[in-house]
Amino acid sequence: DQGLNYVLLLRYNNFVNINDLQYILQHNCQIGINKAVVTGVSGGPDSLSLLDILCRLGYPIIVAHLNHGLRSKSD
Repeated sequence: DQGLNYVLLLRYNNFVNINDLQYILQHNCQIGINKAVVTGVSGGPDSLSLLDILCRLGYPIIVAHLNHGLRSKSD
């Protein structure tokens, strides 16, 4: 899916404008601003940044916690 590729590539670009991300989500991924977005959150900086950006853009969020099981202390 072309839209998904755009979002995944943004992870590696520290200078992405939040308005550019909103455009990609709405036009390439077809995620309207009124659609709830299920967001997998592990507690790491990538997923928390994604959660923060989606909240700032005004998307209704459903948070699904994901434990990667990489650290025994986090269990």
